[in-house]
Amino acid sequence: NEAVGRLFAKLEVPVLRRTHPDPRWGDMQQLRIAARNAGMDIPEEPTRHDLQRLLDAVKGKPQSRAVSYAVLRTLTKATYAPAMVGHYALASRHYVHFTSPIRRFPDLTAHRALDAFLDRTDNGQDVPKKFGGLGRKVRADERCPKIDVLEDLGDHCSETEDNAEAAERSLREFLILQLLSEKFMGAELDASVAGVSTTAVAVAVQPFLVEGWIGLDNLPEPEGRPDRWSSDPALGRAWAPRSGWMLAVGDPVRVRVESVDLSSRTLTVSIVSTPRTGAPPKPKSDFGSNRPLGGKQYGKSTKRGERRRQSRRRR
Repeated sequence: NEAVGRLFAKLEVPVLRRTHPDPRWGDMQQLRIAARNAGMDIPEEPTRHDLQRLLDAVKGKPQSRAVSYAVLRTLTKATYAPAMVGHYALASRHYVHFTSPIRRFPDLTAHRALDAFLDRTDNGQDVPKKFGGLGRKVRADERCPKIDVLEDLGDHCSETEDNAEAAERSLREFLILQLLSEKFMGAELDASVAGVSTTAVAVAVQPFLVEGWIGLDNLPEPEGRPDRWSSDPALGRAWAPRSGWMLAVGDPVRVRVESVDLSSRTLTVSIVSTPRTGAPPKPKSDFGSNRPLGGKQYGKSTKRGERRRQSRRRR
């Protein structure tokens, strides 16, 4: 794939390339949340090496899956185009899909262009040292489309690829939910916290990698006492202020399959247990009031406490 890409770059012959632009740094909020909850931090504009170090650092940790998926979601979508922008994920300057012409049309276009090159060079045996004249001859061959034609082909192939992947995801999700509804109703399964919103927590059920949502009102009451869960999506965390229990993106949990709706393709689960406890994080000012939430641990005075302090002062 890379050798073919480099060849046509030297010939200055446009071909349909597999392009993967650099990530958009403004889209890394979810990755920062996942990394922070795993005890890691990343630079403002991380390099490939920074992302690899992050993945290596969380390997074997409960948050590893959440961080890995956050990295994947951060990356831009690879597409087909004649532009020589390189392939970020593979750290390759020139990358052409070439190895599967029987199932991918972009590969077939590369094979046709290579046929034109081989015909002009006696099957590669008579390649001149300077590619200028050879490049012009190959570009003139009808098997090598012009850039505007390649751009249209690239857009079409990228669109059909997206449609195929969407259909595959949809079918896989349906079959997984069907399996859960038939074989796993009421079963307890391992899962991990996949996301936190202002009203709910999402969990990824393993090993099926399907997500279910749990409303904050339906989260367990720690220690059997009434407790009202709060959340901060900017931190990727939900917590119960009275007990100090906390759920963060990447945390492992144990869930029970409660119901499956195949028509809407929704999964409802409940959390059975979670190993994570601790003092709740302080919400950011842009996600609610800075006023303490109440209770001794937040510094709120009570009338009884104030009377006791006044009594001690008199003594």
